[in-house]
Formats: sequence, structure tokens, C-alpha cells
Amino acid sequence: MTLIIAHRGASGYKPEMTIPAYELALQQNADGFETDVRLTKDLQLVGIHDRKTSRVANSDLVVSKSTLKQLQELDFSSDQTKAEIMTIREFITFAIDAGKPLTLTLETKHATKFHGLLEYKLTELLTEFGLNSNQHKLIKVILMSFNPFAIGRFSKLTPLIPRVQLLEKGYPFLHLFPKPGHPEIIGLSIDLLRKKRYLIEKFRNYDKKIFAWTVNKPKDIRFCFDNEIDAIITNFPDLAIRLKPRINLN
Repeated sequence: MTLIIAHRGASGYKPEMTIPAYELALQQNADGFETDVRLTKDLQLVGIHDRKTSRVANSDLVVSKSTLKQLQELDFSSDQTKAEIMTIREFITFAIDAGKPLTLTLETKHATKFHGLLEYKLTELLTEFGLNSNQHKLIKVILMSFNPFAIGRFSKLTPLIPRVQLLEKGYPFLHLFPKPGHPEIIGLSIDLLRKKRYLIEKFRNYDKKIFAWTVNKPKDIRFCFDNEIDAIITNFPDLAIRLKPRINLN
């Protein structure tokens, strides 16, 4: 069964990686949520993609050089949706409080001045919530990164949590696969996946699952379903759900 994961929440409709985006994704019946993870100056985990806030907020701050309080003072709103930066603690709490089965995919962003501390702090938080063994009755965690050394750290820190090595066109570390982190899952951009379809068979021959990101166009969503990709990470989970093939039980 192909999972439908809301990329930064239902970010095609709401401010990305804010609680309103995840609230909408939950209403749209996504199977799970994706978020990026960075550390603030005072070592708080927050959900934001870029190293600076200018693209998504009303002021330009460097995340790693700003305190959580400074970041919380920014306006992440868009259109009629009021929003502020989301902490990863809030993200996990929201998912648990939803009271339904959800898959959380968390991507640590590199390069960062904090290096491996990012993975250590995220592991501490997951352990605090009892998610480090992946035995929660509702919440399943998957850890991701483009950085193979981050994947390697996760293999030691959280060996019971599946890992995704993210890849895109021209990826410089492909020759290292499957080391250093021995990921169970390969996450390919939809552009790379469509241009190099042989990668589907190649990685399946390694006994790896395949995730595709960011899959927003109907033709790309159908491509993923047709090729039985294990998870679609999309800004429009409602669209993916509408296009999902129905199972014939007869």
C-alpha cells in the first residue's frame, strides 16, 4: 500500500511546516506528515526548510543564529491563515494528540554549524516521547536526510527507526550507497525517478523501499501508484487520495 505523506503539511494550501498546515493534512486524511528539522541558537528543534526565514516569514533571520523566542516573534502567515514557526515538540505533540495512526517523516537539514548535534538532539526528543523504539501504538517515525553521515548517526542512535537516504539528480554521495547508514528506504525526487526509472528496480534489488518527493502533479501521482512506490510525499495529500486506486475486493 502506498502511503500518502503530507509534505510540510498540506503546504499547497497553508503556510508550510506550521500547525495549520498539519491540521489541514489531518482533515484531508493523509497517512502521515513530513517536516524538516533545524536547531536554533539556543538548541531548540524547529520545523523549517531554509537556513534563513526570508522565504516563509516577514523578516530575514538565520535560524542557527536566532533564539526560539526571536523566531516565534516572526509572522509565518499567508493569505487568511495566521501562523508562526513550529517547534518539533509541537509537531510530535500534535500528531500524538490526533489519536489516529500516523507516520512521521523527519528530515534533518545539513550543512549546519551544529553538525551531528542535530541528530543527537532529535534523538533525545524522540526518546522523551517514547518514540525511539518505534513501538508507539499509533505513531511511527521515519528519519531522513540527504547527508549520508546523518543517516549513519541515526543508525547508531536510533537503530529501531527506519532511515531514508534522500537522493536527487547529480547527488554527490551515490557511490557510498548503501553505506554509511545502511538505510532501509531510498527517497528519490520525482524528477529523478521519472528520468531514471531503472532506479526503481535497482533499489528494489537491494531490498529497499522507495519514497518519492515532491509529487504534486496528477501524472506524477499516478506514475507512483502504477509503479507501487511505497510512499508519496506531496503538498496536496487530498489530490493524491482522490487519485489513489481503489482496491477491488470482489
